[in-house]
This record gives sequence, C-alpha cells and structure tokens, in this order.
Amino acid sequence: MNGLTLRRALAPCALALSLVASVANAAPPSLRPAGTPVDGPYFVLAGSMHDHSFDSDGHARGEDILSWEAAHRYELGIDFASLTDHSDSFPIGGNSLATEQSLATTPDFVWPHQATLLGQYAGQNGFTMLRGFEYTSDQENHLNVIGSQNWAQPVANHAGDLTMAFFYNWLKSHPTPDPAGLGAGYGGNDGIGQFNHPDSKGALNFDDYAYDASVAPYMSTIEMFGDQGYPGGLHRSDGGWYWFALSQGWTVGPVMDWDNHYWNDKIAAVNPGSRCGSGAYLPCERSLVFAAQNTRPAIMDALRARRTGATQFPGLWAAVRSGNTWMGSTIAVRPGKRFFVTVDAGSDVNPLQSVEIVSDNGVSPFPYFYGDNLACNATPIAYGGNLNPNCLPEEIGHSSLAISYALQHEKYVRTNGHATRKDIIDAPPTGTTVARLGLRGARETVCVPVAMPTVASTRPDGKHFFYAVVTAADGSRAWTAPLLVTPASGGTGGGDRGDDARAGSADGCSATSGLPKGNGDDARTRTIRVIR
Repeated sequence: MNGLTLRRALAPCALALSLVASVANAAPPSLRPAGTPVDGPYFVLAGSMHDHSFDSDGHARGEDILSWEAAHRYELGIDFASLTDHSDSFPIGGNSLATEQSLATTPDFVWPHQATLLGQYAGQNGFTMLRGFEYTSDQENHLNVIGSQNWAQPVANHAGDLTMAFFYNWLKSHPTPDPAGLGAGYGGNDGIGQFNHPDSKGALNFDDYAYDASVAPYMSTIEMFGDQGYPGGLHRSDGGWYWFALSQGWTVGPVMDWDNHYWNDKIAAVNPGSRCGSGAYLPCERSLVFAAQNTRPAIMDALRARRTGATQFPGLWAAVRSGNTWMGSTIAVRPGKRFFVTVDAGSDVNPLQSVEIVSDNGVSPFPYFYGDNLACNATPIAYGGNLNPNCLPEEIGHSSLAISYALQHEKYVRTNGHATRKDIIDAPPTGTTVARLGLRGARETVCVPVAMPTVASTRPDGKHFFYAVVTAADGSRAWTAPLLVTPASGGTGGGDRGDDARAGSADGCSATSGLPKGNGDDARTRTIRVIR
C-alpha cells in the first residue's frame, strides 16, 4: 500500500477523530451566548444580589456555591454573585452549626468566614463576589444590605420590627468597627440598602414605603422578584411596586434576584446553561449592574449611582439616558417641553420587540396600591395552590405575621384607606405609559421624545421620573433604572434639555448619534433611530 492509498484509507478515521475532538472542545450551552454586553462606557454585568447558604437557611456551603457559580459563569450568563444570609442567624449561622459539627469541623463565624471568600472572588477571571446580609423583619418585610463592613439584626428576631426606624437609623450611620472582627459594629452607610420581594412577608410594607430623606441616599435598589417558580411566569413581577417606591420619593434602581436556598440540585444539574426557570435549574431572572469594570469597587459605585436593571432573561438588557446623563441621575426640563429619552437595548437570544417609556406623569398612586389585607390573612389556601386574588400563599398560615395584618387594618380604617395592600402588582397605574414603539433585531438604540409633565409630582423633591420597559419576542422583559427630571425655570440655561425634541444633538440623538462610546462599544454595530 503506497502513501496515498494509506492516507485515503485513514481519512475516515481522521475525520471521525476530528469530529469527536470538535464536540469535546465545543463550548457548553449558555444562557447568554454573546457574553457580557457593553453599553457606552459600561459593562452590563449580570448576577444575583440575594442568595442564601448554610450560614442561614440555605442548603449548601458558601464556598461550594461560589465555586460552582464561578466555574459555570459563562453557561449561567453571570458576572457576579452574592451571599446575603439572614442576619438573625448570625454570628455563627443557621444551618451551619449543625452541618459543620456533623462534618467534625469547627463552626466559623459567618462574617469573617465570608470575608475570606471575598478575596478569592474579587473580579479575577471575570467573576466577583458581593457580601451582604438580609435584615429579616417579617412584619415590615425583608431588606438586603450589600457591601457594608457591619451587619444588623431586627430588634425582635424572627418576628421583626414594627417600624422601619431602627433599620434606617443603622443604615444611615457611619460604621463603627467591631473590635472582635465579627461585623457586629454599629452603622452601615458604607453599604447600600435594598427593598426585598415587595409582594412577600408582613403587611406593613416598609411603613408603606414612607419616604425618609435622611436614609434615602443609602437605599439604592428594589427587588422586582419575578417568576421564581411561582404561578404567572413572564407576566409576574413586582414592577408596580418599583413605580410606587419611585412615586413616594425613593430613588432606587430595579434588580431581579434569585433568593435561592436550595443549591444541591442546581450544582448537580448537567449543562446548567441549557435552561433556566424550571426543575433543577436556576431562575431566568438576573440583576443588571452597569459598571466601568467587573470589580467590587466598580460594582458598588454603580449601585450607589443607581445604574441597575432587572431582566427576566440573562441575555436581555436595557438602559436609559439623556445624552451623557445616565439613569439614576437628574436633568432639568421646563414643564410641558419635550426632550429625548435615549434607550439602549440588547438581546442575544430572543429578538427585541418593543419598548415602553413609563413615567409618574403626575398620576396619584391612590387608590391603586391601597387596600385592606385583613381578609387575606383569614382565608387559608394551600401553599403553591391557586392564588386567591387578594392573598399570597406565603402569608397564609404564618401566625407570626398576624400582628402586621392587624396593624395594617387599623391604619386602613384610621386613614380612610391609605394603607398599602399586600399583593403582586406587575404594572403601574393607567396613564403612566407615555411612549410605546417597536424594536427589532439583537441590538438597538432609539431616541424617544417625551414631554415633561405639567402637573406636580407626588415625590417630595418635586422631580418626575422616566424609565423604560423593553420586551423581547418571547415575552420576557427588562426594566431600567429611572432618569429623574426636575422642573426647570424659564429660559434655556441651567441644563434645560427641553426646548424642542428636534434639538436632538444636545441629547445625543442627532443623526450622527453623538452616542458615548467606550470599552469596545461601536455605534456602527447597532441601529440608531430618532423618533420624531
């Protein structure tokens, strides 16, 4: 057999080996196959800011959770993750004591133990850990704090506080270090606060989201919650409560976290990037952070600036700005004048479909968000069963929450109905969607003219707010943080953006775009449309 004949004979074997090698080297399936998006000067980082481990009521060790998340960050479409265990289990933790004793190891104090993990996941190889805790006030509802050197517990553990005063005073106070290194020092204004799962827990609803100007700079985000395996799927969110918090004066950015406790099936799942939101797979929701780089300081800077988003699918994202003024910041526009809201949006799996611009538009939140919850607490239904329109299954049968329902009912009667209801509220009131238009493709920037409301805002600072909700072809949605707009006085100075929407170049919306660009973001790769 000559050399040519030998090569021909071996060719099928070589082809088979090549196919085997290519399959072996193929990238595993990913929920965000295009990787981390870039929008102007910012990376669009995705992850979760609310999860639990053995250090409270989770079912895996923190180091095992983070190791798995870091190893599968491409498949999961994440850039960061968090441990936010219930602080009423601190300083040693909830499940950790019995578990570590069963493993014949010495139980660790939660806070210093998690601090060692911070050093292991500080942005190396594209993955960052955030450390936080969940302040577990079952009567008011839960709150997260991310990035603080200290932690705090409710005054009455497990039952929780009956006002927000203690938590707000702690959060706005300058931190005093704990000499023992256990994180029990007072004060947390080096961190950021987050309103958790608005439709859950007790009926007091963060004192009905009553605005406190002294702590407002430190309350940065609100959890949109999401499907999480509950009925409702893509139509379920707490988007209405996001609008309500803004209307009360809080300047918060939306996030969508996992609040995951059960990790063993997730960690054991084959191809974790092949699906989400069902069975042994993590929820599809992601929190989005628009940060200059994937490091803990840059992420914290973005959280303090309210450059966040909430998405129901990992590859879907959106941001709003006015020229170079990004969401979370304030511009000035004269009442009745038009100005451009620029929406950047992307989706690497399902094509973009539409965008809505939502505003307070001077609409009162009363009576849309208000109601008497007493009947809900008295109506038993099975957890996970069909939802009573006035009830949430988690609240039924929790006798510890009864006091919050009694207090809320008393307030409802005393104030002629001005007590908020406990419910899933997906959408804001009617009259708040001020623009709607179609999108197309995988990436688009649109410049949408909107009018500054002529009626007064309900916010104590008098500012109006505008944010975008982008929908993809599969029905999944992404919410942006708000762009705040303060009424400008006469004339065109003082940052007034509103003489005429045709003056688009001032807002980065001219035909040549004027779009901020950086970190490899190229305006030529996306559609830029100016809506007149």
